[in-house]
Amino acid sequence: MEDILLILQAVTVAFLIILVLLQKSNADGLSGLAGGGHGIFSGRSSANILTKLTFFFAAVFMVNSLFLAKINIDNARGSGSSIAKSIVDEQQTLPKDADKSPANKQVPLVE
Repeated sequence: MEDILLILQAVTVAFLIILVLLQKSNADGLSGLAGGGHGIFSGRSSANILTKLTFFFAAVFMVNSLFLAKINIDNARGSGSSIAKSIVDEQQTLPKDADKSPANKQVPLVE
């Protein structure tokens, strides 16, 4: 399921990039933020198929991102993939006599 959502995410991003690059740029620039220019819901903007497709793919991107985040959180909780837990598990798998290994023995100096 996660692989399918990741592929969908990549395809959605590719379409979003293409759609944004194909759209005609207005001379308004950032003036639309202050109330000037043509808004998102104006007659000119709503009639454009590229704009509608951009909004659709943006919505798919956002919803898909939320699903991927939810799956990632569930996987992290289920597997207990915390760093502290992995260190404790590693220490428990070490043999009890690890400190008696030849690498840890001190060799007496010859006089």
